[in-house]
Amino acid sequence: MSQYKVTVRYQSGASPIFELTDSEGKAETIAIDKWKNENIEEFLKERELKN
Repeated sequence: MSQYKVTVRYQSGASPIFELTDSEGKAETIAIDKWKNENIEEFLKERELKN
């Protein structure tokens, strides 16, 4: 599994998304506007981004 750098920023009026970039610079964008808090926590744990 790749290690990712997570970027979090707020833009007024924008839908919430995850922008993930791996160590090789490959980017991945995931829309999370319909996710529940539990889904976000599970995703972060699966990606080893949360303790």
